[in-house]
Amino acid sequence: MIAVLLDGNREHGEAQERIGHAPAIGIARDKPRQEADAASTLNGFRTGVHWRRAHPALRLGAIRFLDTPEPVLAFTRHAGQETLLVAFNLSDAPARVALPLHGAAHALHGHGLQEGTLADGHLHLPGHGAMFVSLDAVDPLAATPDAVPAHAGAVP
Repeated sequence: MIAVLLDGNREHGEAQERIGHAPAIGIARDKPRQEADAASTLNGFRTGVHWRRAHPALRLGAIRFLDTPEPVLAFTRHAGQETLLVAFNLSDAPARVALPLHGAAHALHGHGLQEGTLADGHLHLPGHGAMFVSLDAVDPLAATPDAVPAHAGAVP
């Protein structure tokens, strides 16, 4: 829609007048300020994209959603030699989820999101927090009835 509003076509230009300036214009004008602010949305997004590129399982891996209580969304991604457990707390309240893992698990850092912790087979997630965990086993939750298979195709 933004491209349509900015393409200079008279019809679209009239629509732009009625709607107001496109959000992309505001983003472009705000870019220098956001680049200077390490905690800005722009820099947070850049950190996340850069970090994701370093983990093929997040870009190309098969996905397996886990049966977790609301408000937690959790899944594993596996590609090549990398298996990751990913969990997001979709609430503003802290959440604790039991995940009986088989094999070693190591928290991954540097993604730029508010981080949770993993202790004694439980994920502790702050409000709107996330946890990325590297798992040594190819299918560390295979013996767990909570693991629910999803599509196994590549998800870019």
